[in-house]
Amino acid sequence: MKRALALILALTAGTALAGSANQLYLIKPDGKAAPLARIVSGGFESLSLGDDETGMPPRSLHVYLGARHAGKVKVGAAAIPDGTGCGDAESLALAPLAGSEVPASGLATSLPLNLRPARPEIAVTPADLRALSQLASAWMEKHGVKRKDRLAALKTLEAGDAGQVVAASINYDNIDANQMVTLFFLAEKGVGGQFSLVYEDSYVGPHGEAEKANKKYLEHLDLDADGVDEVVISGSAYESWFYSILKRQGGKWVEVHSQDGGGC
Repeated sequence: MKRALALILALTAGTALAGSANQLYLIKPDGKAAPLARIVSGGFESLSLGDDETGMPPRSLHVYLGARHAGKVKVGAAAIPDGTGCGDAESLALAPLAGSEVPASGLATSLPLNLRPARPEIAVTPADLRALSQLASAWMEKHGVKRKDRLAALKTLEAGDAGQVVAASINYDNIDANQMVTLFFLAEKGVGGQFSLVYEDSYVGPHGEAEKANKKYLEHLDLDADGVDEVVISGSAYESWFYSILKRQGGKWVEVHSQDGGGC
């Protein structure tokens, strides 16, 4: 009897531990939260609100903006589509708690993150901007881009031993040139102020390719408490979306998790 009771307690404890993984959500402009990942030991796993074991919605979420804790929000009803609608996606309704508000963007977690001490914002200097523009121009020339567009969504972050890293993107659909270009890249600043391309996600092709997603920087935050920020990027296309988590491994930036949805 004692052995059976011990076994039941052990199984119950195991279930509790399995369900205690931190849940990561992305706050959308409509004020709802989309599931992004479960933060587990050694990485990230898929998170689905329809999964009774791993996707049970929390009662509240911790909100993070610009690598800072920005308060908490209350979780309301969960929307779990049946797959019959176009552009449907899982989401949680959010409501403000006392002394807080629901932001129009950011990341949110079911458990608080162990953040590093606050770091000063690194400005993109005019010299940095010229160097990055030269890097992007060389990329566009290499890929036969017919129109040169300015860099957008410039964001500088400090990534541990990588030093200064800049996230930038270019997105346009050039009807006259019959060309669509989407480029998101990370560039690391080395000795002497020169930048090198360390991550690239791009598409160059005919105008009107609606399924090709526009990509942009979203947030950077140390999600798995390893001392180095991950970078979260987003993309949107015709009735579809995706989010990716990028991580620096072995001197390179790689995609370690992605989540997408929508479409028909």
